[in-house]
Amino acid sequence: QGSCALLAVRCRADRLCPPDKLQRMQQEFPVGMQVREYGGPDDRNTAGERCHATYTKEYRLAPPDDENHPSRQAWRDLLDFLRAHLPPLHSST
Repeated sequence: QGSCALLAVRCRADRLCPPDKLQRMQQEFPVGMQVREYGGPDDRNTAGERCHATYTKEYRLAPPDDENHPSRQAWRDLLDFLRAHLPPLHSST
């Protein structure tokens, strides 16, 4: 039996991905699951919409100089997760 590492992320204001979806994922994958939630339950993006697409739309709409924006933190967390769980690339030289 193998093991795996999973990272589940959501915006707290996201109606398309409610908290019970993450709870279900944690039930189905009780070992190796890391959950990250970002922002507040009433957050809106610069288009006035509830936050949803953490790594794409929300990242693009975030002010470029706001390193504390939830989408920027989510991106840093994703990179840290990948660095911790993927083997380093080795050059063939």
